Amino acid sequence: MDASSTTELVWRTPAAETENYPGLVVNDGRVTGSITAGRSRLPLWAFISPVVHAGWDVAADGWDADQHTDPDTIGRFLYDLLEHRGEFARLLTTLADVERLADEREDAAVEAHFGTHHPTERVCECGIDVPRAWWQHHDLRARVSAQLATCLAAVERIDRAEHDGQHA
Repeated sequence: MDASSTTELVWRTPAAETENYPGLVVNDGRVTGSITAGRSRLPLWAFISPVVHAGWDVAADGWDADQHTDPDTIGRFLYDLLEHRGEFARLLTTLADVERLADEREDAAVEAHFGTHHPTERVCECGIDVPRAWWQHHDLRARVSAQLATCLAAVERIDRAEHDGQHA
């Protein structure tokens, strides 16, 4: 199976919409399954950097974010996301790192192909056969898989400890 045929394996078929966090939605059929502000087409990754660098008002104005969310929702989500500890914090940092590395690989492929960096070009639009998503790179996928297994083992240890404590 080639990398392009594995892309769709991370989305639900048929496409599903979930709101696992108040005010934020993941829809497999919208914005490539990104976390969006409500049921909009505004993915959080698109405007979070301007929020950090320029403030909510500037970012919200540039992306019409106020129509779909507010700084309290985004701030609380980031707080809750970053509040994780131990193995779960390691999972988040692993996910962020493999995304960063996949982006760097894409940038290097575009630069090698064109001789310069084209920040707005996507690999698939350039005709370069380099998988973009981290899950299309075996080494990056293995890192995430290992950390997920560690997280699962931690949850199972907690379950066993609770079970043993109830029967002691």
